Amino acid sequence: MKHSRASLRYAKALYAAASEKNAVEAVHRDLASIELTLSQNNDLVAVLESPTASSRVKRAYLDQIFTELSPLTSGLLNALVINERLELLQDVIERYAEKHNEGRGAVVATLKSSTATSEVFDNEIISRIKASGYNEVVLEKQIVPELIGGFVLRINDLQFDASLSKQLNRLKREFSNSL
Repeated sequence: MKHSRASLRYAKALYAAASEKNAVEAVHRDLASIELTLSQNNDLVAVLESPTASSRVKRAYLDQIFTELSPLTSGLLNALVINERLELLQDVIERYAEKHNEGRGAVVATLKSSTATSEVFDNEIISRIKASGYNEVVLEKQIVPELIGGFVLRINDLQFDASLSKQLNRLKREFSNSL
């Protein structure tokens, strides 16, 4: 995924326009549909991101596949085609989803652990995140055996690392520095 400031600007502009026209949810549904279609069709992604395909061809593909889009979503696609920035589309969708979650007071938290966590533990993590001011928490769980034990929790740009591997690495550094 190509993260860029340009994709963030497109997402912010789209979110602002959607907010102004009370179309935040409609645009969110459109973008989710586009994301699903792109994730299931690598050939379409290749054509849309191809520097050799003309803007007219890309626009024709988009018009044929996405026939029921809101005017704002269609305008986004037009802007990306005209500015030859369609390679940013997937990142714009991701960034818009972040703005959408932020607007609803929701957050996506990633919990990495060396083994599966219990429902009780997950609920405790979710309640602590909600206590910090979020209305809704989506917990994405990943099993990473390299952590050895403990967990790493990431919320937006914040990370809390309570893994055994981090603690062992810290002890190793302290021992090597004291020698």
